[in-house]
Amino acid sequence: MTKQSRSPRARRVLAISGLFILLASTGEGALIDLVNPADSLVFNPAKITANIKQNLTIPTAHAGSGGGSGGGSYTPPTNNNSAGSGGDSSRYSDSDEQENDNDDNRNRDPNCTTGASGVVNCNAADSTPPKITITNPQDGTTFQNKTTSVKVEATVADDTDPNPKVTGLGTYKLKEGSNTISVTATDASGNTWTETVTINRETKTKKPTPNPNTNWKDGTYEGTGYYVFGGNSAAVTLKVNIVDGKIATLSFITFPTSPAVKASDFDAALTKVITTQKSTIDVVTGATGTSRAVQDSLDEALAQAKGTTKPRPPITTQPPTITAKPAGGTFQSAISVVLKASDPKAKIYYTIDGSTPTKRSTLYKHPLAVSKSSTIKFIAIGDSGTSKVSVETYTVKALQSKDFKNKPIPTDWQAKDTGKDTDGDGISDLNELAIGTDPNSSDSDNDGNPDKIEILNLYSPTKSGNVLLFSDLMPNHWARQFIAKLYLDDVVKGYSDGSYRPEKRVNRAEGIKMVIEAVGIPLEINEIHRFTDISANDWFYPYVQTAVKNGIINRTDRFNPGADLTRAETIKLVVESLGGSNLAGDFAKYPSFSDVDQLDWFSAYAEFAKLNNIIGGYSNGTFGGGNPVTRAQLAKIVFQARSLQGSTNLAYAPTLTTSEVAKLKSKRAAAEQAAAAARAAARSRAVAKARTRQQSAANAAAIQAAASTTVRRQAEAAAARQAAQVAASAAAAAAARAAATPTVNTTTTAS
Repeated sequence: MTKQSRSPRARRVLAISGLFILLASTGEGALIDLVNPADSLVFNPAKITANIKQNLTIPTAHAGSGGGSGGGSYTPPTNNNSAGSGGDSSRYSDSDEQENDNDDNRNRDPNCTTGASGVVNCNAADSTPPKITITNPQDGTTFQNKTTSVKVEATVADDTDPNPKVTGLGTYKLKEGSNTISVTATDASGNTWTETVTINRETKTKKPTPNPNTNWKDGTYEGTGYYVFGGNSAAVTLKVNIVDGKIATLSFITFPTSPAVKASDFDAALTKVITTQKSTIDVVTGATGTSRAVQDSLDEALAQAKGTTKPRPPITTQPPTITAKPAGGTFQSAISVVLKASDPKAKIYYTIDGSTPTKRSTLYKHPLAVSKSSTIKFIAIGDSGTSKVSVETYTVKALQSKDFKNKPIPTDWQAKDTGKDTDGDGISDLNELAIGTDPNSSDSDNDGNPDKIEILNLYSPTKSGNVLLFSDLMPNHWARQFIAKLYLDDVVKGYSDGSYRPEKRVNRAEGIKMVIEAVGIPLEINEIHRFTDISANDWFYPYVQTAVKNGIINRTDRFNPGADLTRAETIKLVVESLGGSNLAGDFAKYPSFSDVDQLDWFSAYAEFAKLNNIIGGYSNGTFGGGNPVTRAQLAKIVFQARSLQGSTNLAYAPTLTTSEVAKLKSKRAAAEQAAAAARAAARSRAVAKARTRQQSAANAAAIQAAASTTVRRQAEAAAARQAAQVAASAAAAAAARAAATPTVNTTTTAS
């Protein structure tokens, strides 16, 4: 802290010009000028006495009474300080003695000055400055960068001036770094005191803005990619410089020499990466393998920048190898075989007919289903070459009765008998005849495995050797229990080629048949309602009439039998087929599915189906009411719904009241009207713009046509004028020729 003081004079002085001292002598007073003793030898006692009485108060005890006579008068000098400074005022007024008194005062007090009139002024000055103490902020304080200002406070004290003038207090705006704050106080005498403190504000460190799409750390990284060139493994090494979280530069450290591909061929691709900050290398034409290696090198470098990987080892120049899991062997049931190549980028081709696989053979995309004894041959083709042909032989043995020991048939899968069961295998004779099994034997193919056990495991009950019930339906399919149970009851069947096609869409005719048969509603062969697009000769006709009779479908003009059955329609069919649901015309008050609206016609059906475990919806929480239903999905829905038949414990969701529906529909109608009005206004504006454009085009065409007509007329006029000029010229020429021809006199004179 630094202190400074400034004052006009450093002390107070009592200045009295021409001080006379009255001395008592021989009973009479006398005045003697002690300031200038020589002048006291000659003086005018009367004049001195008068001046003393005028300017000084003399105690009576000291007043002279007779011999006090001397020369000259005395007036205290005028104080030059400002009012209120406390200085006394006195001056000389006797011109006869003025000059000598002035000289005496100048000699005695350096604070005395001579004014414009020659009068000497002697000041008694206040030289003590105010005292300041800055209480806030403290000297040397450091503030955080977020502090942008500080309040300056101080205490001030002065012995003579209770209210000195103070500057520098209040709010001080801080700058980053060092700040000097000064507070100054000035008293009435002009004395000034300044106190200074130095404080600091932290400098804000500007962090680089990272690339929002990455978390690359600044630095230089190297990545290496490999590819096969000339039968050998070639390496491409790329250096990546990351600055402020972004790719700043890219350059090759190593790039194999090739007559076809050069490092400069990738200049544009690298520049694009820097520009877009996207880590994708464009494939250079004719350099697919090299482009892949450059991409690998970039990926490796950027992965290191993220700190998520280590450099990959070089690829091998050896052809890839291929393995099968499980390896060939003997199995008791159908299996799935997974093929895998040592090079993840290699493609696998296989055969199952005993022929040698080539690049033209079947491409391996997913695990292979092996349900019967087979031999699989396969190869892998990669950048480094083609693998040797691998061969795996799988023997699938027929199931034996011991395989099902202590595995009783689940009670919830037992068939609902509709008639006699001669062989007691849980499958009615009627259903056995329908599905092709022997109603008099529980083991139709005599392989030691009961028919029902084989069907529930999706194996054929009529063919020995563990043959699949459906060629495209593996025993681990998610819908196997639903399909198998419905098959036992002759609700679902396969196609003539032995497949089930679980992902095939179901049309409306097929869906009606499956629902009616699953629930067991007696068929109606008479016409209950006439649809314009079906006839009594259609195979599904009785199922449609049965659905109409039982209120499962509505009486409309068309049935659309070949249209895809949607999930929403399916739910309505199965719920109405249960009977007593009374959901027609209802709307769910609180739909559970995110894509179901309260006023959707199927909202109550969807909510009922979810509450009663008929459907679960998709994993993202949607119902997908407009999506076509597949054969596998329909099998589950029908099976789950049938299990609720006769139940007295069905769950019902809250539905909207009639007034709530009316209000909601009114609100939606108003919104739709507003939207329609907005669309109409938009169409009107579009039409107006189109008309304006058409009119503009017509005007332009008219102007162009008018211009063409004018030009044509001008051309015709010019041609006419030219023709006239030619005719005139010809006439003039003819006249000239006529004038130049001599006249011949043919008159005959008589003799």
